[in-house]
Amino acid sequence: MSEIKGKFIHFEEVDKTSKAGKPYKQRTVLIETNDQYSPVKAFQCNDKVSEYLSKIPYGSIGTFQYNINSAQSGGSWFTNLSIYRVDISATETHEANQPPAPAANNGGYGGENINNPPF
Repeated sequence: MSEIKGKFIHFEEVDKTSKAGKPYKQRTVLIETNDQYSPVKAFQCNDKVSEYLSKIPYGSIGTFQYNINSAQSGGSWFTNLSIYRVDISATETHEANQPPAPAANNGGYGGENINNPPF
């Protein structure tokens, strides 16, 4: 068991099919930490965590407990970080700490939605 503290910044769920033809969902969770180098970390999660995170706003601060799993396939090793428990203890979100976005056509963000990053 390991844990990481950080900001929940993105959740993505993609339908995929295994080599054996069985459908499954690949879920990616991005957590932003205070690390100086590579502050954004990518994790996978199970159904229960997926359901919980779908109700949490981006920017929420919390503690994420995860397992590290490694497996060998075709002579190569692959490692997966899988979240199994989330504790969102702070009610304050990232957006509450951001300065207001500049007005349109005033050197702003070009119409990007900062609540839903494009990745």
